[in-house]
Amino acid sequence: MSRPDHDGTSTRVVERTTGTIIGIGLSIFLVDWVGTGQLGFVLFAALGIFPLMAFINANYSIAVIGITLLVISLFALDGLPVSTTGPIRIYCTLIAAGITVAASYLFVARNPKTALS
Repeated sequence: MSRPDHDGTSTRVVERTTGTIIGIGLSIFLVDWVGTGQLGFVLFAALGIFPLMAFINANYSIAVIGITLLVISLFALDGLPVSTTGPIRIYCTLIAAGITVAASYLFVARNPKTALS
């Protein structure tokens, strides 16, 4: 989530958090409500790869939706329910976002030309 500048980090944190929450919602819909067994989980995982690869540089939120769908589908394929992994993934994303924002304030890169003596 971290970027070289504070504004870039803030933007990336918001995009990551938003994409994860939307991705979990999409995963709950597809895996728990539509779910078509193991073949469906594999198809949903493949469906998650497209936005991940297509939007990784253009729109990070959409790419995160794709990776979230991919990961949750693979967890479901392994037998872990979305109702268990979804909230944990959101919680961990929020913790990581907090750490990243805190670190961006604590470890501000200083320009030697503009820093006060």
